Amino acid sequence: MAFNGAGIFSRLYSWTTDKANSIKVLASRMDAEMDGMATGLSSCLVKDGQQNPTANLPMATKRHTGVGDAAARTDYAAAGQIQDGGLIYAATVGGTGDAIVLTLAPAITAYAPGAVVSFIAGAANTGATTVNINSVGVQSVVGGNGSALVANEIVSGQVVVLVCKTATLWQVVNKVAISSSNVQSGTYLWGGTSGGSANAQTITLSPVPAAYAAGQTFRFIAGFANTSSITLNVNGLGAKTLKLSSGAVNLRVGDIIAGGVYQVTYDGTNFVTTLDVSSGTIVGSATTTSSTQASTASTIPFDNTKPQSGEGAEYTQIATSYTPVYASSLLEVTVFIPIVDLDEAGTVTYALFKNSDADAVQSVCHTWAAATVPRPLSMTYIVAAGSTSAATFKLRYGADAGTAAINSPSLIGSRYNGAYVASMTIKEIRQ
Repeated sequence: MAFNGAGIFSRLYSWTTDKANSIKVLASRMDAEMDGMATGLSSCLVKDGQQNPTANLPMATKRHTGVGDAAARTDYAAAGQIQDGGLIYAATVGGTGDAIVLTLAPAITAYAPGAVVSFIAGAANTGATTVNINSVGVQSVVGGNGSALVANEIVSGQVVVLVCKTATLWQVVNKVAISSSNVQSGTYLWGGTSGGSANAQTITLSPVPAAYAAGQTFRFIAGFANTSSITLNVNGLGAKTLKLSSGAVNLRVGDIIAGGVYQVTYDGTNFVTTLDVSSGTIVGSATTTSSTQASTASTIPFDNTKPQSGEGAEYTQIATSYTPVYASSLLEVTVFIPIVDLDEAGTVTYALFKNSDADAVQSVCHTWAAATVPRPLSMTYIVAAGSTSAATFKLRYGADAGTAAINSPSLIGSRYNGAYVASMTIKEIRQ
């Protein structure tokens, strides 16, 4: 009969009962009794592993004790092996910082969403990163926001925890490294050269920001000069208007220059630039000075004709060039000569020329009733820049008769021991 289904072994016969009933020991009865015992023993598990269970084995709250660590995916796992992370920790790390190769024991045979693996990075990544575990296959690794990793988001010696997001993608779930090099280089803020169009520019950051937040700062190289008010769209999160540094005024024509580097900060509504180019702001200047003495007998007529580039002489020492930042700006050109002189009665003309133009753009004069009376000269000329091309301004001088002198007190003798300097200054005034 063997076991009765409840774990109790039942015998067929009782030798004591048989004796009382005068039943002899018979071979048939002995065989039946021993066959039942053999069947019962064959239903038991033996300690040397000769048999396999044929049904589930209820433990009735009891434990298997003293078990070893699992060595195959079909083995029991010891509690200590689980607590120590032995089943998900890759002690062997190979490959490179960007192409990580891991070995788990027991080995996995496929990637399953939700699977977890941890390891200590052997090298820093330099960009987009992949992982290959137990040669199952190379798959991409992304950061917590789902974007490809950028340089140094994994650093050497860092504990990295990956979760299988899909059968083809692993995600870093512990905080990626914020390396000093990434912070110092501005990697997280840098949008590169903008795309889009002149007045609707776009930039792309990596990692991808999840949303705009007040206080965010981005930097980029303008791919275009703006021709009106302008918007910026970061990673497709939405176009936001760019404002001057006050946060209240839209940018105007030419405030953004192609190739210029710009920083913008989101104020919760718009992007505020660091530009402070409100009307009247001086956005650039150039100055040339000289204490060189010069004189000329070449004349400039004192009549109703414009001084010409071939008349008089150029005081070359203060010729000044300037490249406007904005075509819509004004250029203010100021000339100052501390000492001018004439060796006889007459009129000295001072004429300002632009580039290679034949006609003077502005002229002033001094008239002497008698010789050798030194005077200072100043002249201010204002003109629209008109373009962002370089412009050179030059000063020519000459009398209608006699010899005119600049910075030269020789006609009257030395003065101030040479402490006089002629200058030309060009200022660009934003409009």
